[in-house]
Formats: sequence, structure tokens, C-alpha cells
Amino acid sequence: MTLSDRIEALDKLSTFIRAESEGVLEPVIVQSIAENPWFTPESVKRALLSISTQYLSKSELKTWSSQYDIQDDKSKRVGLVLAGNIPMVGIHDIVSTFIAGHHSIIKYSSKDKVLIKFLIEQLEKIDDRTKGYFTAVERVKDIDAVIATGGSTAATHFHYYFSKYPNLIRKNRSSVAILTGQESTSDLKRLGDDIFTYFGLGCRNVSKVFVPKGYKFDTFYESIIDFQNVIHHNKYKNNYDYSHAIYILGQHHFLTNNFLIVREDPTLGSRISCIHFEQYDSIEEVVTNLKNIEDDIQCIASTSPISNLPFTPIGSCQSPALSDYADRVDTMAFLTGLYG
Repeated sequence: MTLSDRIEALDKLSTFIRAESEGVLEPVIVQSIAENPWFTPESVKRALLSISTQYLSKSELKTWSSQYDIQDDKSKRVGLVLAGNIPMVGIHDIVSTFIAGHHSIIKYSSKDKVLIKFLIEQLEKIDDRTKGYFTAVERVKDIDAVIATGGSTAATHFHYYFSKYPNLIRKNRSSVAILTGQESTSDLKRLGDDIFTYFGLGCRNVSKVFVPKGYKFDTFYESIIDFQNVIHHNKYKNNYDYSHAIYILGQHHFLTNNFLIVREDPTLGSRISCIHFEQYDSIEEVVTNLKNIEDDIQCIASTSPISNLPFTPIGSCQSPALSDYADRVDTMAFLTGLYG
């Protein structure tokens, strides 16, 4: 298949997702929730819509792929070890490898097999030539390169296991927001989207906010009230109850509105159902701080660009474009560099 053929096939998959009735999708969604109880019908449908519009549309794919020297006759076998924390989180690696013309050797996460396999099956029905581009395996071997995603501990093992191959290994990252105190209620509601989408399980979810000294969280809490139903999700509530108990027993100071705990803490990562905050005297102080830990950060959300920090508009952390790479490492540059 040529690059044009591959783009055309993905665009037809985008049309299928957006036009398909729930008669076909509903059983797949039910299976995916049984596979991973953190998934919900709403979160799966949100992910599908985002993927169809951001990753699979012809215009987006053409603009993105035109930035690279893609060669159709130099295919490699690329191992893909996928994560499963949020619905179809591994689809970007699959699309990238396919667009680059490589063969994907896919090790699915046990927490997210159903949805991605369904999309690949639909793609193969759209154009049976795509069948030569995807192979599911239990163990990644006989490859030319590998892209592996996991936690920091898993990343250490991946580096050892795949050291003889060209590799792109990802570890845990966190996302932050910088508030000035001038944000409107609508800005703060959008921040709620960055915090609560997929229950905060993704690296693009905001887990910490930087706030000016003496910041009051009253307006913030009022602005995110529409997200209160998260507490009715059993696994989220269990996390909230556990964290609430731990902080009370430890006599830690914290704020809560009965569905989100806010706690002053210098660390980036926070428990599910919690976010950390850190006070600052000047924006310059925050910039210096973040530059020192940039390898641990995925998104920096704010209402406007700050200094020369990477900028993600508040409310759009969970709507990445094709060029918004995980770990901010250009996946396509890696894949096109494999041609040799």
C-alpha cells in the first residue's frame, strides 16, 4: 500500500466510527468495560470520537505525515508494547507505525485488548491489504525495533530486554496546570476536564496545580461541581475513601468537596481522586522549577503561554493532536529513522 492508500483506509475508519450505530459498538463497549472496570460507556465513546477526529481524518493525516520523509518500500517489523490505563491509549503508536509503512507486532495490554482489536478488524474489512500490517503476539520477538510504554519500573525492564534494538521506551509522566488567580469559572471548569477525564488515570491528566501564594480554592471547587458524579464510580470512590482515611489518620491538612481532595505537596504525581498544589511567589519561580523536572512532565496547562514552557490550553489536555507525542518524543521521527 502507498502512503495515500493508508491514509484513505484510516479516513474510512474515521467515517465508520463517527457514523456507526451503537448496535455494533455497544457489545464492544460492554466487553471493554468487563476487561477494564475503569472504562465507562462515556469514556470509551469520548475516546472513540477523539481518535476519529484527531488521529484518523484525512486532512489531519495528510498535514502531519507531510512533515516526514515516508518511504513505502522500506518496511520494518516494529514491536509495540501497549499500555491500557485509558481506552485505546496505544492507538497513536499503531497509527504512526502504519503511516510510516511498518509492520506492527502488537503486545496488547491485558486491560485494553477489545477496543483496539475491534478497530483493526474494521480497518481490515475496509481494505484487506491492511492485514499484512498488524500481528498480535503474546511475546515480542523477531523485530527490528520496539516502542514500549509502561510505568517507571516496567521501563527499566524494557530498557534491559530490548537494549539490542532501536527503541523508544516510555515511563510514567504527570501533567500540571499553572493558575494565576485570574481564571474565570469557565476556565476552572475546563481544568476539571483535564483532571477528571478517564478518572485521572492518564499521563495527560492534571495531577498538580501551581497557584499564587494565598490562593483560595473556593471558586475552583464551585467551578468543578458538574464533575461530582465521578464519586458514584465504585473504583474511584474506593480510591477517594482510602485516601481520605489515610490523610485523616496521618493528620495531614487537606481540602475536599467530597469527591476531590486537594493537598499541598511538592510531588508531581498524586493519588486517584486527589490533586496536589504548590504555592509560588513568581511565575519565574515556577518556570525554573518545571524546567528542572521537564523529563517527568507531559502537559503544562494554562490559559495562555508562559515563558518558553510547552503550552497546552486548559481543558484540552485529553484532546491531543497527532503531533502531541507521548513523552514529547517524536514517534514518527523515530519510525522514519528506521528505514536505513
